[in-house]
Amino acid sequence: MDSLRLLELRRLRRMFAAFAVGATLSATSAWSAVLVSSADHICSSSENPCVVRQTFEVAPGAILDFGLRTLRIEGSGVLDFPVADADLRCGQLEIARSGVALLVGEARVGAAVRVAVQRGCSLSPALPCLVDFDCGSVGAGMCLSGDGGAIVGGDIEGGGANPGTFFLRAVGEVVVNSTISMNSTRSASDGGSIEIESTQFNVTVNAAVRAKGGGESSGGSVSLLAAGDVTVRAPMDVSGGDYDGGAIVIVSAGDTRIESHLRADSTNGAGTGGEIEISAGRDVVVEGGGPASRMLVSVDGHQSGENYGGDGGSLVLEAERDVRVSRYVRVSASAAAPDGFGDTVSIVAERDIDFEGEIAANGRGGFGGAALVELEAGAELRLASTAWFDLTGAGSGGDLYLQSGGGLRSAASIDVSSSPDGVAGRVIAHAEGDAVVTGKWITAGGQWALSFGDLWVEACDVTVAASLVNTAQAGRTRILAHEQLVVSAAGALISNGGGATNSIRYRTTSKPPELLGSVLPSAALAVDASLSRCARCGDGELDVGETCDDANTVSGDGCSPRCQNEGCESEGAGGFLCDDDNECTQDRCDVNEHRCVHQEWDCSDGVACTQDLCRAGECTHLPADNVCDDKNLCTEDQCSIAVGCWHRNVEQGCDDGLFCNGQDRCFEGQCRQHSGDPCRGAAACQAVCQEQTDQCLAPRGTPCEEDANECTQDQCGLDGQCEHLPVVASCSGADFCGSESFCSDGVCRSQATPALMVSASTMRAGTVEGLDRGRWQMEVPASFLLASPAQTGVRFRLSSPNGQSMWEAHLRSGLLAGEDGKWLFKASRGGAVSGVVRAQVSLRRGRTVARIRLKLDGAPLGAAMEQDEISLAVVFGDQPIDSPCASSGVLLCRRKGDKMRCESSLGDH
Repeated sequence: MDSLRLLELRRLRRMFAAFAVGATLSATSAWSAVLVSSADHICSSSENPCVVRQTFEVAPGAILDFGLRTLRIEGSGVLDFPVADADLRCGQLEIARSGVALLVGEARVGAAVRVAVQRGCSLSPALPCLVDFDCGSVGAGMCLSGDGGAIVGGDIEGGGANPGTFFLRAVGEVVVNSTISMNSTRSASDGGSIEIESTQFNVTVNAAVRAKGGGESSGGSVSLLAAGDVTVRAPMDVSGGDYDGGAIVIVSAGDTRIESHLRADSTNGAGTGGEIEISAGRDVVVEGGGPASRMLVSVDGHQSGENYGGDGGSLVLEAERDVRVSRYVRVSASAAAPDGFGDTVSIVAERDIDFEGEIAANGRGGFGGAALVELEAGAELRLASTAWFDLTGAGSGGDLYLQSGGGLRSAASIDVSSSPDGVAGRVIAHAEGDAVVTGKWITAGGQWALSFGDLWVEACDVTVAASLVNTAQAGRTRILAHEQLVVSAAGALISNGGGATNSIRYRTTSKPPELLGSVLPSAALAVDASLSRCARCGDGELDVGETCDDANTVSGDGCSPRCQNEGCESEGAGGFLCDDDNECTQDRCDVNEHRCVHQEWDCSDGVACTQDLCRAGECTHLPADNVCDDKNLCTEDQCSIAVGCWHRNVEQGCDDGLFCNGQDRCFEGQCRQHSGDPCRGAAACQAVCQEQTDQCLAPRGTPCEEDANECTQDQCGLDGQCEHLPVVASCSGADFCGSESFCSDGVCRSQATPALMVSASTMRAGTVEGLDRGRWQMEVPASFLLASPAQTGVRFRLSSPNGQSMWEAHLRSGLLAGEDGKWLFKASRGGAVSGVVRAQVSLRRGRTVARIRLKLDGAPLGAAMEQDEISLAVVFGDQPIDSPCASSGVLLCRRKGDKMRCESSLGDH
């Protein structure tokens, strides 16, 4: 039975399920879905755009290839991918409808749907491509022709007991305006997978994206990838159960903006939080929420009913330029009570970090520990007064590392304390420039000899204008000033644990510390000549990285307050000296001319047939074979980076423009060898060569291979396949009992109303081949039992819809014992039934109805269990011609595992 037939039967069952449980898919839409396996089944190859306005059900493994045409789904259009993997390819995707537009997988069957939205190559616009390499590798230029974008304006639904996988890869702009959901609806199933990518442009998500797992499983995964910017304006949720939260990965070559909640929590059992990774080739901005409702980026663990705590998850924000987190954003990576431990929160920027929000990465129970949190900026690191870091944990406080390649400004409130019996946490801050601390830092706990907390600041100039409070046993507060240390009147160094200390090291006696605030206990002061001198603008010395130093920091005199040539600095992108934001130029400041010089990289390799390009700071040389084309099919023309164009004769297939002389091959540089009539010896429907259309195709209606089915007409169709078309006619009899029969949908069926009512029919495959089990309950009119079944015998027969016997058992006369309308099968009388290990048969004749129960163990039912439709007949005698014979008509069967249940079809009885 082919895949479309299987889908048709499955669709019938889904319709019955819709009646039974009130499913969203109505009976009408279930019947109206059109089964398809290629793009041509949806619209003709000349239609552009191809518009979907109805439900199409896609066959397993299908490739819906629309080439570079636009595919538009609107109105009531739905593409349903119910049971297996499939691919969809087009040149532009437009989904413009309310409700579900793409269905990925049925309730219990996961499916992977891969959508590719392509462009054409610049030198061969008809050749599809997703990246430049697709074109460059065959000498077709770059992937530049056409749109290649996707606008998702209808829901994509793939949730169920086994959620599917949805891939959308486009060359152009991708905009998601409707929900994408791959949630699990079964406790033991993980969430699905969602991946969206633009290989050349931006990805914008304006609607919720979810891949949540069940309570006893893990969350799914969501990935957003873009060669341009990524913007997320709606929630993403990959929360899982006791097998941990899922993963969110967002990567852009441009800017990444997050403006709504991201959740990868565990929500059941002792599950661990998941993973969130956000990176950008330029800036990462996390901005949203408000005073009454903070925006949440969360990878929390969960506490189980058995009182175990899941660990916190991990979170990474990474930018090639700046990272900014606004004041109403809360990052939560907390471990669950009572004994969960935090993982890692890492924020890294090549230039500046501006952090105004909150980080809660604590251990929430009596035995757990907080996380490791790292903030590393290549230039300036700024923690606003609204910033708050909770890295507390009863078992252990967390560690906070602050690293800056420039200045550090910390106005945040920071707490890394543990309980008195725990291990106190640490705050370690290091700046290549100056450090100013105006927010309170606290570490406490560790009231035992070998446990201590650290508060450590190292920078050029260090200014402490807030309290650094260290109450940990043996706690250490340490300041390393490469130039000047000032503890202002508002500042304090307080280390009042049992063995806590304050220590200060500075480079030179010419710059002693100014201790204006409280220092308790008194600090141990030490001069450390090994501390390096800091490059200081305005000291009259030209340091590395400076283009001028005129001994002041006044602007307008040609040398800026940052000791850069003002003429050059004004030309730099983002205030950086001479930076034109182009990785393919060498930027330098001409201090004599007071201007920037941007020297383009010379990527020329001297080979005429290569395309020489600079991308992302590297030279690439793409061979363009088409430049070497000598218009001869029988030569191989290639561009070599080493030698340029070269040609050689090849013995390979070619094309002389004629179809009916057969396959052509090159010989001695010319297309001169031919195999002859390509249609010779083919099947009847492909035995006629058509030169006009280059096809082996017999005219429609040509007789073809018979299928031995009197209910079909066998003739060639338009596609060169032998069609077996249903006919309307009487037939020789599919019913074993010999009722009048007729053809319906290509199957010979009984016209008479079945006399055998089957109220229950179950078959189960045995553990050993052939030792199967069957259970049936049946009713027939009492009049069928003209005499005692013990005298006439009883025959049971399972048949296919066309009357082919699948299994038969004969209880000969004498095998039944009983009277007064009740009979039982006795194995000891006459031996076992042929082909059956054990059998139980009971007959009870009532006033109008006789009830039959039949149980068989060891029956060879394998052939019957391969059918989707069967019929059952009972004969009271040796032959149906001479004896009363009752038939069930068609029974519809459904299988689950090794068990199959059959029921009367709609309309019987």
